[in-house]
Amino acid sequence: ENTSFSQSDLIEGAAVAPACGWTMAGLVAQTAGIPLKYYAYNGQSTDQIGSKLVSFLPGAMTMGDLLKDAGYRRMFMAGSDFDFGGRRIFYEQHGDYEILDLKDASQKGIKVSEEKGEGGDLDWGILDMDLYAWAKEELLQLAQGDQPFHFAMLTLDTHFPTRDCPLCPQGIGSRTANIIACSSKQAAEFVKWCQAQDFMENTTIVITGDHASMLNFFYEGFAGSADKHLGTQNRLVYNLFINPAVSPEKEKNRLFTTLDIFPTTLAALGVQIEGEQLGLGVNLFSSNLTLSEKYGYDSFFEELNKKSIFYDQSLLYP
Repeated sequence: ENTSFSQSDLIEGAAVAPACGWTMAGLVAQTAGIPLKYYAYNGQSTDQIGSKLVSFLPGAMTMGDLLKDAGYRRMFMAGSDFDFGGRRIFYEQHGDYEILDLKDASQKGIKVSEEKGEGGDLDWGILDMDLYAWAKEELLQLAQGDQPFHFAMLTLDTHFPTRDCPLCPQGIGSRTANIIACSSKQAAEFVKWCQAQDFMENTTIVITGDHASMLNFFYEGFAGSADKHLGTQNRLVYNLFINPAVSPEKEKNRLFTTLDIFPTTLAALGVQIEGEQLGLGVNLFSSNLTLSEKYGYDSFFEELNKKSIFYDQSLLYP
């Protein structure tokens, strides 16, 4: 019923370009149109490095920066600790977002899940059903203001190692299948709630995954595992644009990555983009070729994996 860009005639999604395949990198790709390429220090993970940065991609221009300049109120809600991976630093420095996360849950009377996830302990987040209830409260308050608003949220239940909730069905399949079905139903019901609100008339909803699923044990034999650093064309990332301000020139049989979500989201809000490209992303609503279509995935990914002096000196450490 809505716009969902695809590699085929089916409902599919975006390929994952190199250095775009974990949460923080996925957020950077979809809000700045660039990969996240850190220097590695003493064997630390990318998330460990990100949490220690004083300045996060200071040379980049992001969606948050643009919406701030346009007078939008900006809020990001997450069911986990938003300090992880440098997310708080990034969103505060690029758009000065109001952040609501795990730290704020107790003050709001929201219960933090003690569910033990499949594959290990998981005491680090808010169940999606509680997060959606909280999101509704915040959205109603945002809608009462005079400013246009950008509200973003990051759900958790299907993130490895997955979590049950009281809403989860039984008997659909494996435990993981039940959780995925529950997550899908909750997302759909949240969208229907938004569509019933007065603010929906001039609001666009964008639903995407941040990266390919980490549940390799569940998808084994279906599409293989995804390499978060080198890029993959096998495991695709879902995308959906509800009530966009424009119609796509070509929605299906496209080659594209999550980098293209950045200009596509702004176009869905009615933003006019000169040249239809921001960063390495191309507006999918336009007829312009993406870099994946222009060069092919293999050549495009090969170039992204190379060292870039421009990236290091102009974006990462200007």
